[in-house]
Amino acid sequence: TTNDNNSNKINVEEDSASPSSDDAADDTIIGNASMEHQTLLEARYDHSAKMCRVGYAGLYFARSSFTPYIPLLLAAKGFAPDEIGWLAAALPASLIFILPPLSYLADRTRKGNVFAIGAMLLTSLLVLALDISDTMAVVGTIAVANAIAMTPVASLQDQHCMALIPQSKKTEWGQHRVFGAYGWGIGAPLASLVLSHFGWGFMWIQYLLGHLAACYAIFSTRSTATGAATKKRYRDVLMLVLQNPRMCLFLFCTCMLGTGYILVVSFLFLYLQEELHAPELLLGISVTCTVVVEVPLFRASAKIHERFSDKTLICIAMVGWAIRVWGYSLLQNPWHVLFLEPLHGLSFGLMWLSGVHYMSTNFPKDLSASAFGFIHTTAFGVGPMIGNVLGGHLYKEYGPRMMYRAAGTVMLCACGLFLVVDAWLMRRAAAAEEEGVDESAAGEESPRHAEVESELPSHPRRHRQVVVT
Repeated sequence: TTNDNNSNKINVEEDSASPSSDDAADDTIIGNASMEHQTLLEARYDHSAKMCRVGYAGLYFARSSFTPYIPLLLAAKGFAPDEIGWLAAALPASLIFILPPLSYLADRTRKGNVFAIGAMLLTSLLVLALDISDTMAVVGTIAVANAIAMTPVASLQDQHCMALIPQSKKTEWGQHRVFGAYGWGIGAPLASLVLSHFGWGFMWIQYLLGHLAACYAIFSTRSTATGAATKKRYRDVLMLVLQNPRMCLFLFCTCMLGTGYILVVSFLFLYLQEELHAPELLLGISVTCTVVVEVPLFRASAKIHERFSDKTLICIAMVGWAIRVWGYSLLQNPWHVLFLEPLHGLSFGLMWLSGVHYMSTNFPKDLSASAFGFIHTTAFGVGPMIGNVLGGHLYKEYGPRMMYRAAGTVMLCACGLFLVVDAWLMRRAAAAEEEGVDESAAGEESPRHAEVESELPSHPRRHRQVVVT
């Protein structure tokens, strides 16, 4: 029996020797390629950082002239609030069903920059067509098509920028993303002035110029951001998320914040104009106020990540949002909304800092586009689709004040649920780890342990140590 066992061990050792050398060679090649790529990123970082900032500023300068005003544009075309909610749900729906496979395709082909540039040019043309169309059926069709065209832009912009940052400086991402807040803060009041003096058509010029700047930034850094294409299947990417309960729970929180985000974007301006008779100038100023807190948060991203966990940051974001919308429900003077809008920076800024950091550190490097695709899908896909449909119904049936009060209460309950369940998952994982350690210690004393280990797939080096023992 002893001889048979020894021969089995020798056979296993011989079988594992060849894969061992192949794996070591592959690891060496991948490691060398990664080191060369990091050296390239370091050498070109000054130029890449400038282009990241140009890209973010341009993209959100463009979006500030359209996204906050979609409900007003659709209302001017004759759509009712509940119809606006259904149309506005087209973008979240496309994020759910189109963005994850498209992000995977970007990882598979490493053509994310081509997808982003093409999408930005297409949506610019569709917004122009949306403005000049008058028939409700045509307007609705173009709005849905534009939502699909906008789907990958923000996610691929985030992925492209993160790919340009060396590993040692990943926590500085927020210092580049803050230029998106600058673009949004400058573009929103400019768009409101253009709307009040010249109409919807001239707002399209701002939309086009911002996208052209973002396209230039991506095109000029396309060679630096390239990396190894993934060989994983799409099913493997999905299982990576579904088999991680804490990641699913974190994405649940981003989904809730996405629901809240769209309740503000889709219905706040309608509420301010219809019930409080707010002037158009106030709408633009209110958007600018949303970045007052967002800017310093993004600029201090590295220090924030040093002091706070992603879990703490997203909980603060949820509480900040609940306070904000409860304040909306108490407004009597429309100008008082300016005191509440800085809370957007707290809720959105901390959600995005924690989300980007969490997903980028928990996903493999060759799935960077997929990582950002999932966070965008939950925050701007699943959540907003629920928020648009449910919010449109609540707005119509119970009014905006009750809608915001109910939403704020639900957000606080979701935050408490997250803390309780996440703590339970942490305790369960710790208990499982202790059991694994105990079983391992007991196995070392068992004469059968080496034989069992020889039958299990393990790293070749670790296997050889067991055989020797």
